[in-house]
Amino acid sequence: MARYAYAPLSVEEGRRRLPHDAAAEAARAERVSDRMPMFVGVCVLVAIAFVLSRSPQQLAAVPAPGNPNAAPAGVATVPDGTAQVQQQQQQGGNNGGYAAPAAAGGSVAGDGGPVIQAVPNPPAATADGPVIQVVPPSGGASAATSPGAPPGCDCDGRVDPSTVDLAALRQKALDATPPHIIECSAASAGESQSACHLPSPTRFAAVGQKGATIWMTGCSGAGKTTIATALEDRLVKHHGKHVYRLDGDNLRTGINRDLSFSEADRAESVRRTGEIATLFADAGVVTLVGLISPYRGDRDAVRKRHEDQGIPFYEVFLDVPVDELKKRDPKGQY
Repeated sequence: MARYAYAPLSVEEGRRRLPHDAAAEAARAERVSDRMPMFVGVCVLVAIAFVLSRSPQQLAAVPAPGNPNAAPAGVATVPDGTAQVQQQQQQGGNNGGYAAPAAAGGSVAGDGGPVIQAVPNPPAATADGPVIQVVPPSGGASAATSPGAPPGCDCDGRVDPSTVDLAALRQKALDATPPHIIECSAASAGESQSACHLPSPTRFAAVGQKGATIWMTGCSGAGKTTIATALEDRLVKHHGKHVYRLDGDNLRTGINRDLSFSEADRAESVRRTGEIATLFADAGVVTLVGLISPYRGDRDAVRKRHEDQGIPFYEVFLDVPVDELKKRDPKGQY
């Protein structure tokens, strides 16, 4: 019976396979080279997302490179051997409400500031000198309070609203505002905007009347609102006129709600009311204004605004004796 055996692979045949293996290895290297930039880019994006997702507190908690025992940024530390300082509520005085024990080596406290205590011989102190420990006062006071802020203001480094002069800021803005803002090409810079609107004669002819402002001034209780209400009722119901009344009662609940009774806020109240009155009167409405408006300069400014736009303005002063005002006193101001 014949026997069969595998012939050994010759060296030459083995060498013939090397070019195929080299080609496969070159193909793999080319694929890796092509994909490596994309892989690196993905890694960079993941690292950026990780950094951005961390809060500032977490970033501050990372120790400095090369010093794993370093304290995080913004975190107060106490040197080894520094004696503990116990805060005690002070019964009087003006050092911020706290005082350090006198037996601990002496302390210095500022008005509302931290307590600074020197420990002459701490257990682990060196020859460099005493250790100073700063104890911030409790009570929620912010260390970022703006300089010069009044006591009790936790403004976090921002401006305290109570120290801002709103009247001065408002006047500065008004002084910097041009009198006429260009709304259409028919009007030139600094000129009246009448060319951009329906002419007043055309409007008056359509509504059947001309607009005007009747400005009543006087002390509280003089009868401004009473007279204006009766006049409005008579002109509307019996004569069919377009009339509207403006006074402190319906203005201070809306457009003048943010104003007080200071001199500057009274001036702003008169200015706003005067601007509303000019718009109403320009629309053909007889506008009845009842404001105390005690300052002549404010009333003259409103009058000038009407005159500049050709709108009739009538000022009526209700001169009532003080004794009569005290008798009426509808708002309890006398």
